[in-house]
Amino acid sequence: MGRYQVRLRSWYLSVLSPFRPPHCVVLRRSGMQGLGVREGRKAYHDQGGWMSWYKLADCSTLKGKLIIGSSGVVLSVLSVLGYVAIRGTNIRQEAAIATGFGTFSTNFPLSENPISENGNWINGATVGLDWANVQTTGGIAEGVGPASAEYSDPTAIVRGTWGPNQTVTATIFSNEVEDKPSQAYDKEVEIRLRTSISPHRITGYEINCRTPNDSFSYIQIVRWNGALGDFTSLKMLDGTGCGNGDVLKATISGSTISVYRNGTLMLTARDRTFKAGNPGIGYNFGCGSAYRQFGFTSFTATDGSTPDLAATSSRSVKVN
Repeated sequence: MGRYQVRLRSWYLSVLSPFRPPHCVVLRRSGMQGLGVREGRKAYHDQGGWMSWYKLADCSTLKGKLIIGSSGVVLSVLSVLGYVAIRGTNIRQEAAIATGFGTFSTNFPLSENPISENGNWINGATVGLDWANVQTTGGIAEGVGPASAEYSDPTAIVRGTWGPNQTVTATIFSNEVEDKPSQAYDKEVEIRLRTSISPHRITGYEINCRTPNDSFSYIQIVRWNGALGDFTSLKMLDGTGCGNGDVLKATISGSTISVYRNGTLMLTARDRTFKAGNPGIGYNFGCGSAYRQFGFTSFTATDGSTPDLAATSSRSVKVN
C-alpha cells in the first residue's frame, strides 16, 4: 500500500493509497501520538513511534473521514459537497468523529449536575427525557432524585463509538444502612454495557447490585428494550449484594455477559439482542433523597481497542 506525506506547517498529511479510489487520509500534528482514522475491523494501528500511521485493509469501506486534532481540541471539518482533490486523492469531509474509543477512566473529581466531564457523558433526562440524570459531588457519582416515575433510573453513558466487547470496573460507595422494610425503594448501583440513549428510548444491558450487602440484596442482569419500563430480566442472584468499597465488574463479549464482585465471578447470562452501544452507570428509580447514600467512587471502561483521535484529543481518557 502506497503512502504520500505532505507537511503543512506543524501538521502532517498522510495519504494512504491502495492504488484505486477512493483513497483515504490521516491528518496528524507533529509530536502527537494516537491520531488517526479507524473504521471497525477494516483498519489497524501499526505501532512505530509518533510517526505511526493507519494502514487500511480495505479503503473502499472506510467512510472517508478527514479529522484534525490538537491538544484538547478536535475539529472535524464540516461536510462539503463533493470531494476535494489533492494530488489525485479524494478527501471527504464529515462532521462525525471516528470509531474505537479504547479506555475511559474517572474518579469523579468534579461537582456537576448533570455529570459532563468535558462533555464525555450522555444523560438519561437530558437526552432520553423519560429517565433521570446522574450527578457528581465530593468524588461520588450518584443519581439525581427524586426519579419518582417507575423505572426512570438515573442513567449516564460515556460518549463515543465503542467496540462491542466491553468491560466496566467500578468502585462502590454505600453508607451501609439498610432502609428495608420501612422504605420501599432498593438502593441499586448499576453498570451499563452496549447502551444507547435517544429521546424516549434506552436500549442495552444493565448489571445492578443492591446495597448494602445483606439478605435483602441481589445481583441482576437486565436487558433494556427501549421504552420506559420495558425491560427483561436475564439472570438474578438473591441474598447477596454490594457493600462499601466493593469493586463491581461487568463484561460483555459476543453474547456472554459476566458479573464479578471483588474479582469473583457471581453471575453470567447470554443475550444476542444488542450488538453495539456504550458503557455507563445508573441507579434504581424512586430513591429520593437517599441517592446521597450510595453511588460510585471510580469508573473505568474499556473496549480493548487502541484509543483513537476522539479519545486522545477531544475527550479526557483519564479524569482525576
